[in-house]
Amino acid sequence: MRIAGLIDRVAVSVAGDEVAAEKPDPAVYLAAIEALDRSASGVVAIEDSVAGATSAVRAGLDVIAIERHPADLALLTAAGVRVVDRLEPALIGL
Repeated sequence: MRIAGLIDRVAVSVAGDEVAAEKPDPAVYLAAIEALDRSASGVVAIEDSVAGATSAVRAGLDVIAIERHPADLALLTAAGVRVVDRLEPALIGL
């Protein structure tokens, strides 16, 4: 996020070791939504793995995934995730 120039757009960050369950369980994203004190509507998750994208989808977030492995593209697309090949503000609409 810092390298892509997006760190100033991150309102909250929750790490996996701060919740009881691992991705693809939505616990980490549900904790982030709670920290934001808002609903999932309008919250965007940026992910680089199928498990992470699945976690965010299960929490009800909009998801942008960075494609790291071509084999994951079909899984991400089927989950309704927007897939990009790199993280750049203009490319993801920020």
